[in-house]
Amino acid sequence: MVDLGKKIDNARELIDFVSQGTSDQKQKEEIARKNNMFFDKYNDLFLPLLRSCNAAKKYFDFEIATEHISKIKEISDNVNKCMEQKRVVVKLESFHSNLKNLMSIISKNWDEYFENYSKSIIDNLNVLFQISDPSKRIKISALRKDINSCQKWPITEEKCLRYVNAKNASYALFSSIDFDEEIINFLKKVSLKTATLSDITDSILKWIEKENLEDKIISVSYTHLRAHETDQYL
Repeated sequence: MVDLGKKIDNARELIDFVSQGTSDQKQKEEIARKNNMFFDKYNDLFLPLLRSCNAAKKYFDFEIATEHISKIKEISDNVNKCMEQKRVVVKLESFHSNLKNLMSIISKNWDEYFENYSKSIIDNLNVLFQISDPSKRIKISALRKDINSCQKWPITEEKCLRYVNAKNASYALFSSIDFDEEIINFLKKVSLKTATLSDITDSILKWIEKENLEDKIISVSYTHLRAHETDQYL
């Protein structure tokens, strides 16, 4: 007959074994949770950041500040350590926070850069839109869409290629039209709805008649032009 003390000892050993197993399981679950969170941030933030920086360098003259490049390298080194050791060796909160802040800063810089960089192309397309027939307007709208595909960070190589192709097509299309700086400036005003009747000079009127654009410019713009002209005398 096994005495009571022996039974108690056996029970304690079993409890310790189960507790250790439970502790080990919880530890494994916590490691798995951290790994999953780390790789989620890696895929959702870090990879798009790297790919965007590479694409911006390859297709644009966008400059990333030295301090931000240093921060990217620091984060990259931490990522490599995690990959080598096959476990998370960084503080997840800090890793996530640094990535978000860096992405936000570069995104704001890109917004300002891209607006200035693409302004002349968008202006040219808006001018072309004013003087084009419906079928060409569809094409111009598609070109504008491809240009604006890189408007928001992060960007991708695919979007950059669409941008480059659209930019080249826009320049070719714009160069094929016979107009001078005065006409271009007038058409820009028309596209921005800031033109007045006094902007239509004799040379602009002759060009409109020569290109048979009366219906596309005068009839479409007359109401707005007239409204501006009326405002000037109020």
